[in-house]
Amino acid sequence: MQKFDAKKAVSLIGTALMVVSLILIARRLAEIETDISALASPRVFIPLLMVAVLEGAVIILGAVNYRGILSDISGISVKLPFLTKIYTAANLYKYIPGGIMYIVGRNRLAVEIKELSHAKVALATLAEGVISITAGLCIAVAFRRAYALPVWAVLPVLAVGAAVYICWRRGFPLEKLPKRFALSFFIVTLRGASFMFVLAILGYSANITAAGLYIVAWLAGYLTPGAPGGMGIREVALLTFLGTAYNEGVILSAIVTHRILQILGDLIALGISSSLQSAGDRTG
Repeated sequence: MQKFDAKKAVSLIGTALMVVSLILIARRLAEIETDISALASPRVFIPLLMVAVLEGAVIILGAVNYRGILSDISGISVKLPFLTKIYTAANLYKYIPGGIMYIVGRNRLAVEIKELSHAKVALATLAEGVISITAGLCIAVAFRRAYALPVWAVLPVLAVGAAVYICWRRGFPLEKLPKRFALSFFIVTLRGASFMFVLAILGYSANITAAGLYIVAWLAGYLTPGAPGGMGIREVALLTFLGTAYNEGVILSAIVTHRILQILGDLIALGISSSLQSAGDRTG
């Protein structure tokens, strides 16, 4: 009887999930109704393309931060090109309904690297989520006055505190937390900046408050279970938060454009990571 090859099986599953993700992404893009004629001019198209590249860079930076978190927890330093390829591929799985398949994708690391346990990979994913949420909540608190958020609405901070305690008890070194938090805060800030850039490129007024409110909306989508890539939740939150500053047509135009750029950014990140992995394979 042929011996079961776990690595090959996981690789095939990963490939299947990748195909499903790409199909769902294509379907999502086809469902988006927007007039792209206004986006075709070089004055608009080139800056928007740069925003898509920025979104791709955000994903790559996320992989770098995740690698650090995984190393802090496990003591194992995974090669960056290899980890980035798995991270960016798993990132696409967020478009699969259920919103948790990216967690399964990352566990390929434990299969490929025998010294790395599934528990450590899962703990690193939990720690990354806790740190990202904490960064988002800090910004939410900072912008609380901008959208009259009641004090009780920041109670999730307590839940985050509990999660940090769990991570610590499971082996996450808290002395490493400031470094990981700083990079995560930078990443979350870039997410808000990219939306602000889209507003400006489309010719609408843009300010730091709009960026902050986008981060709050992103946080709402991130915390909602079962929402693929935060779709739907983030858009409703943005319409609510920005409704007093912009008319609905402006918000919808910016939301649709930004969502398209985010999807392109996810694909750009995958392309970059695949190129880096191939180069790493060639140089041995």
